[in-house]
Amino acid sequence: KAICGWAASNSSSFSPMDTEYTLGQTAKHEEFKDLFEGLMEGFLSKIGATTEGLYETIQQDSSNDFYSGNTLVAVINSAVEFKAFHAMMCDARAGELVWGMPPLMDEKTGELFCS
Repeated sequence: KAICGWAASNSSSFSPMDTEYTLGQTAKHEEFKDLFEGLMEGFLSKIGATTEGLYETIQQDSSNDFYSGNTLVAVINSAVEFKAFHAMMCDARAGELVWGMPPLMDEKTGELFCS
């Protein structure tokens, strides 16, 4: 819920009609990366992985179907690539940011971060 709530409340300056990106949008991308990395680091440390290693793997293989739609990988890619982030924020503005699979879960409460 943290990611979906943040995206919904910060999406007003994003439009699919954008032909150039603003400094404000770039700043929102940096905020998003900080939020996302904070959530992911706890999860990844449990399985012995790192954020950097995950991003590297994603960047190396962007040819699969997980890059279409609103899957977890598409959201992870949004933390890496600004263009993907922009598309995600346009979806959020349109009320269409819904992941196609259960993503991250709070280990203490069992609550999904985005549902």
